[in-house]
Amino acid sequence: MKRDHGGLSARIDASVNVNPLGPPAVLDDAFARARELSSRYPEIDVFSARQAWAKRLGVAAECLLIGNGASELISLVIRIMLPKRIIVFDPCYSEYEAAAQAVGVPVVHIPLELHRSARPMLPDVQPMPPTRLPAPHTLPITQPIPPDTPPVLPTTAPMSPDTPLVSLGTWSTPLGTLEVGPGDLVVICQPNNPTGHLTDPTAITALAERGADVLVDESFLALTSVHATCSLVGCVSHAGGQGGPGEPGKQHKKPGGRLSVVTSLTKTYCVPGLRLGLLAADPGLISRISGIRDPWSVNAIAAEAATVLASGCGDYLERSRRLLAAERTHLTSAIAALRGVRVTASEGPFLLAELPEGLVAAELRDRLLTRGVGVRDASTFAGLSERWLRIGIRSPAENDAIIAAITAEFAPEPLVAPIALKPAAEPAVVPTVAEPAGEP
Repeated sequence: MKRDHGGLSARIDASVNVNPLGPPAVLDDAFARARELSSRYPEIDVFSARQAWAKRLGVAAECLLIGNGASELISLVIRIMLPKRIIVFDPCYSEYEAAAQAVGVPVVHIPLELHRSARPMLPDVQPMPPTRLPAPHTLPITQPIPPDTPPVLPTTAPMSPDTPLVSLGTWSTPLGTLEVGPGDLVVICQPNNPTGHLTDPTAITALAERGADVLVDESFLALTSVHATCSLVGCVSHAGGQGGPGEPGKQHKKPGGRLSVVTSLTKTYCVPGLRLGLLAADPGLISRISGIRDPWSVNAIAAEAATVLASGCGDYLERSRRLLAAERTHLTSAIAALRGVRVTASEGPFLLAELPEGLVAAELRDRLLTRGVGVRDASTFAGLSERWLRIGIRSPAENDAIIAAITAEFAPEPLVAPIALKPAAEPAVVPTVAEPAGEP
């Protein structure tokens, strides 16, 4: 198994998936106190942060655990549960399999379903202001996604018989025929990395009702428009719960089996250097994990940041969701307009694109690095060929530079030329020499 988590020395690093707004301003005081905080031991089991997040989410504190990133918590859940087998849906985050291999648990790989389609791309596509953007495609809670539903692409002119077509696609998780029961641990990423698609939460809880243990990775869910209705944190609490990081959410039926939910504060609040994750699970499981892990696995600076974040960040998350929705549409429109490129619908802070025959993602990644842009070669995800590329959604200016760099590598003509992606915008200036950007 090849492990690759992105993170490139580029002026614009779109190989990783973190909030493009950067860390919220409420963390400035904690960062300023780094010298003071680093001079003392952190609290055992991050007690204050656990209490703060329990209050924010409306769950019992004994159902929560703060960890050194979501990956640590995923590994600990698998280590304690020791299921007979782990079921994953490819392509997905590689650390699920890595954690299983570390404890000798066999992994069953089930391919996700890709539904391909073609849709019109008009030459005068214009992005709408963020406040006027149509809501991005979201998965209904009680109905499966139609296989041929494309991403939302705003248009301003009617389609004609001569309108060029672009290749689009949607992914889905085949849970309907999955046979599971006691001894199984099913791992589902919501939305999935790298595809960005959502899975019906009622279908997820149905797996637990059939006796299987289920681990839901909601690392990117707080940055979506459906965070409140799709989060399953409330299924594992004593007091019921709210959907997502602090906002009221839809209550889902509590399953009969064990259901655990992990999320990444690292991704949501753009603090990958701190490493922060949160686990909501059965209190018995939380207690067993606490009994075996290092009591100081979360350092004092990260613990202070976790406590501060639980108190709220004003409109930071809502601004993040609006930005990502607008820029996702912008990037989808631009990348899908390149000849032979297929972009698949995503709800995550990233896009997954399939390059045309004859192009290799790793080679394109290397060429883009010379232009100062880093993207992820997605062929390292199980089930994807060498033609797949993942692009993290960045700020508007960075996204323009990403589009300019990728477009320059295609040629010589895009599928639709010219497309005014942003009215009255000057061409983005892309650096020719990559500069170190630090650790991802």
